[in-house]
Amino acid sequence: MNLEADPRARDVIVMASAAGMIASLAKDAPNMILYWLGAAKVLYWHLAASAIVRPRYVYTLLGVIVGALADLALGGALGILILLVLRRFGNDWWWYKGMIAGIIIWLVGFSLGIQLLAGIRPDYPAFALEAAVEHQFFGLAAVFLVGRWGGPGECAGVG
Repeated sequence: MNLEADPRARDVIVMASAAGMIASLAKDAPNMILYWLGAAKVLYWHLAASAIVRPRYVYTLLGVIVGALADLALGGALGILILLVLRRFGNDWWWYKGMIAGIIIWLVGFSLGIQLLAGIRPDYPAFALEAAVEHQFFGLAAVFLVGRWGGPGECAGVG
């Protein structure tokens, strides 16, 4: 589908949620690589699954699929929130706003989300640092893509 030619594809909510989901993959990819290399002990998909399914299912195939869906859905919702922020405050310094978004999501996710919702709690400092960096990838990708795809208004034209 040609996004420029088809006005139906320019629905800002759909585009912002898609941008957030893609940004989640930008966060998840390095985590998966580190996990497969043995440097990370947990995937974000495990954390997300642990908030939904019983602990014994977190590391199963179905548990990982549930976690992946939850992680992508959260990314989509955050993409919509980022759209609203960019519409309100504009796209100047978009990369800085992306870094702020990433660090806020990391702080809230780790200080509240994991403690209150997740059934597994990685408490080693290397994962906290890894997550901080990977959430910067999320924030940068989300703000960039939402700004590019966010439709008419303050945030159009990032990049």
